[in-house]
Amino acid sequence: IFGPYLPILTGSGFGDVVGDIVTVYPAIIITALCSLIIGVIYLVLLRMFVGVIVWLSVILFFLILLGGGVVGLLYINKCVGDSILDTAQDLSSGTEALQAGLTGSSECANGYSIADEFQRDVIKYASYGALGLAILYLLLLLCLCKRIRLGIALNKVAAQFVYNNKLVLIIPVLQTLKCMGWWAVWLVAVCFTISNVPESRVKTGTYTDYAVAASFEECVEPSQVYVYGRYTDGNGLIQNVYACKEPRYNLDILFAYEFFSLLWVNAFVIAFGQMIIAGAVGVWYFTPNSEKGSLGTKPLRTGIKNAVVYHQGTLAFGSFVLAIVQFIKWWLRYLAKQAKLQHNKVMAVVFSVLSYCVACFEKCIKFLNKNAYIQTALLGTKFCTSAKNAFFLILRNAARIGVLGAIGNAVRLFGYLFIMGATAASGYFITLEMYDGEINSPVVPIVIYVVVGYVVGKLITNVFGLAVDSMLQCFVADEELNKSCGGAQSTPPLLKNFLDKNSKK
Repeated sequence: IFGPYLPILTGSGFGDVVGDIVTVYPAIIITALCSLIIGVIYLVLLRMFVGVIVWLSVILFFLILLGGGVVGLLYINKCVGDSILDTAQDLSSGTEALQAGLTGSSECANGYSIADEFQRDVIKYASYGALGLAILYLLLLLCLCKRIRLGIALNKVAAQFVYNNKLVLIIPVLQTLKCMGWWAVWLVAVCFTISNVPESRVKTGTYTDYAVAASFEECVEPSQVYVYGRYTDGNGLIQNVYACKEPRYNLDILFAYEFFSLLWVNAFVIAFGQMIIAGAVGVWYFTPNSEKGSLGTKPLRTGIKNAVVYHQGTLAFGSFVLAIVQFIKWWLRYLAKQAKLQHNKVMAVVFSVLSYCVACFEKCIKFLNKNAYIQTALLGTKFCTSAKNAFFLILRNAARIGVLGAIGNAVRLFGYLFIMGATAASGYFITLEMYDGEINSPVVPIVIYVVVGYVVGKLITNVFGLAVDSMLQCFVADEELNKSCGGAQSTPPLLKNFLDKNSKK
């Protein structure tokens, strides 16, 4: 389809591409609005089909493991000139095929398709591993079946919340705009800071040996060395004289302070949005079911008010902790780069490994912070108390949270694909209707539509994912606070149906 248009994307066709973008920009705006509508439609469909999506994903992964193991065992018994199907048909049944793979009893007159016995052994043991994982996965599914159904119910309720409170989708947009404004101010400030190179850092000496000039102790790296002049040595040969360029930038304690401020403010803005959405979920969840549909903007207004008036200190402290961890990670990466410039491979590896360890710890802090903010939004506790409560809540509900995370990945992937595909298709037909024959190629507009669909899909699934996490904590809090009254009392209908069905079993 796109073959005839590909030359337009290269060389002299670049101007045509830019012209097409300028021509279709109204269609891009219309498509972006359509993408938001598609996202809302996705939330409606999610309430009806999230169970189908999740169970299909679960079954598909099991079939991939099982099929990979069986195909691998068939493949090591495949004879020269035969296909996998021929190998399967030559054996009387699937059971015998498996037994042949396990015992290696099958014989080939002309030899096996994989002649190397070592390669066949590798495939055989990998197939054993896949079959073993398939069995373990099946047992895990049987043990976690109830929790998977709970995760599906929570996803349905979260979709209902976002559908009833569509304005929460504005929060990530406002966060993005605020971060962009902050980044612009920060870039201007940091440009002044790093361009101010003190005289003490400017090397004024000259060198007759290039290796000495390019060393870390002198010019730091070869790119900073230039030919200062030439001279004639005692043998009458012309030799170069080298000098160091003035450093292009200066990374000192002031830059470190500004970089830390960037990390801290970014973390604070993200935390602020998480607190608002979690607070809105809490208000919506604990409202009587008969009034949930008529709340209007109350959940969002309450979430904003609580975050601004009561919890800015909590957000500042939590984001400060995260910023410290992120700063250490980047500092270690900087040290690894400096060690590499000094040709110290051991220290470069050490600093790189340490930075990866800190990056893993950063993910744990992000996860704990998010759950701590949800605790604060729901219960009004300070950060340390919320973090402790969130930590023990995660321990008590590790299986639920693990299953919910796996389900969330499947739902997010499907959401990306659905919104991106529908946005690209609608954008294509809008462009065809509005600009048929006026543009050189639909390729670049379609690529833009896919990007728009991805951004909108990311926006909706991020809000939806936070709503799911908040909904789980609301459910657990409702369940634990009302344990003496027969369990959760404020359960939304979609979740109550699940609880009623399981209580009868």
